[in-house]
Amino acid sequence: MKLKLALLIIIAGASNILAQDPHFSQWHSSKLTLNPSLAGANGCMNADVTYRDQWPKLSGYYKTTLVSWDQYFKKLHGGMGAYFMYDEAGGKFFTSRAAIAYAPVFKLLNEKLFIVPSVEFAFQEKKIDWSSLTFGDQIDPKRGFVYNTLPDTYKTKSDIFDLSTGLLIVANHFYAGFSAYHITKPDEAILQGTHNRLPTRFTFHAGYTFGGNDSSSKFSVTPGIIYVIQQDFRITLPGIKACYRNFSLSFAYRNEDAFIVATSFRLKWINLGYSYDYTVSKLYNSSTGGTHEIHLGVSFKNKRANGLFLKNMGL
Repeated sequence: MKLKLALLIIIAGASNILAQDPHFSQWHSSKLTLNPSLAGANGCMNADVTYRDQWPKLSGYYKTTLVSWDQYFKKLHGGMGAYFMYDEAGGKFFTSRAAIAYAPVFKLLNEKLFIVPSVEFAFQEKKIDWSSLTFGDQIDPKRGFVYNTLPDTYKTKSDIFDLSTGLLIVANHFYAGFSAYHITKPDEAILQGTHNRLPTRFTFHAGYTFGGNDSSSKFSVTPGIIYVIQQDFRITLPGIKACYRNFSLSFAYRNEDAFIVATSFRLKWINLGYSYDYTVSKLYNSSTGGTHEIHLGVSFKNKRANGLFLKNMGL
């Protein structure tokens, strides 16, 4: 009974942490995790790898790797995208997610207005490394941790199928989007006899690009905002991105959590990016080590797609 109670407390605490989906500071390079409607939004074929190392000085660190692809297809009248994400929390909890998305593009008013709904199907697996957890009944007064506390009936993972959706509206250089991930709230409980519904994550994002009116434009500025709600978890992320030729510099602030500085450089079809989150919460940056995020991407333009939102969204 004591063991089961201890496990329930641990799982309950972990559920509050794991109920928060991983998020990225460089959303332009991890756009499929923001809104599936962004698949193929810049009219190019894109392949991206992003790695995020959050709070490296803490034992409860978070490491997330994202590999994604998206492309606009004229025959499909929209974009397709797919990604694989692997998230590690504290070396004890692990999440793997594979997803595919389709985003049809509706062009209105002589292609001055774009409306892009979307749907995403995903398979997700969560694991717990029980061997990394310790309990009081494992301890021998003389020999230390020697006893096996877990029966063979305890599961080490949960597998779920997931459904998400999104909407994107682009008019001239203004864009606004909405997404809802985990709309079916699948049960990802690991302990038998318990239930742990994955809460729906709602995201709103909008922005406006100044400059960059045509392919010869060298400079553009895009202020924007992202707002995320997932159960009791909230993120408000206003920011601004400036682009000059093949170089970009971004600044953002995540409410009561971090100041973010990001930069990227494009060399022909290769794009390199780096961001740093400076912790401003009660954890202090000197204790957490901040957050490092690096990105490597390749992008090939599709002339038949007419650029779509390439200049409209600062992508």
